[in-house]
Amino acid sequence: MRVRLHGLLLSAAAVLVAGPSWAGPPATGGTDTIGAYVPALERFFLRNANSSGAADAGNFKFNVTPAASDELPVMCDWNGDGTSTVGVYVPAIERFYLRNANSAGAADAGNFKFNVTPAGGDEVPVAGDWNGDGTCTIGVYVPAIERFYLRNSNSSGAADAGNFKFNVTPAGSDETPVVGDWNGDGSSTIGSYAPAIERFFLRNANSAGAADAGNFKFNVTPAASDELPLTGDWNNDGTGTIGAYVPAIERYYLRNANSAGAADAGNFKFNVTPAGGDESPVASDWDGN
Repeated sequence: MRVRLHGLLLSAAAVLVAGPSWAGPPATGGTDTIGAYVPALERFFLRNANSSGAADAGNFKFNVTPAASDELPVMCDWNGDGTSTVGVYVPAIERFYLRNANSAGAADAGNFKFNVTPAGGDEVPVAGDWNGDGTCTIGVYVPAIERFYLRNSNSSGAADAGNFKFNVTPAGSDETPVVGDWNGDGSSTIGSYAPAIERFFLRNANSAGAADAGNFKFNVTPAASDELPLTGDWNNDGTGTIGAYVPAIERYYLRNANSAGAADAGNFKFNVTPAGGDESPVASDWDGN
């Protein structure tokens, strides 16, 4: 079985609603679909289709600290069973809490600290299948130094899957990490999204170098910096591609190619709260299909 990146978004991630985060975890041999995470409620709302509708893949609270809004969502296939499940990362204590089910419960897939800088709160979590073995593991990205630290196991330890700088703009802290299997080879690799210019820079290796998997603008609104990136295998062809989420209108725009163009994989609203801008997009293969 091979795990490939979808995406989340973040990542999905991606929790740029409150601060920098990542977009996309590797998904798992099927079609990646979307969801939302509400930091204030510490709650996931997952959907098994890329369309408007109910959270039919999961609607549950997963919290690991007493306070709300201090956790960032991560999701991936932590045990290699072909289905992506949730987790959270707490920046202040640089700690991952991973779960093998899309439900409330214990962090049974991992509860550990992974830090690469002396300070807390300056790292962004990422996840992917860095070595192509069918299981996802964690990493972090440090925006201030534009550097990835990737690990081949879900535990404390060295960044044995990659420790490298990948920057696409002169300034630091203006890029968001993304992860996906851009070429369909079964391994997840990195990239960056620059919100100010609404541009993706994707790379086919976990190393410094050129954006050889894609360098293109993908924008869905007239303004810059109001979109969040996400990634996933939207059509189950084995390759991860990109998308965008606009928090203010709670709308997803998904694309089946890593290039500029239309949102041909999905253009729809998915909202789980009355307000706009309080949800973070996520995406992965919640049902293993």
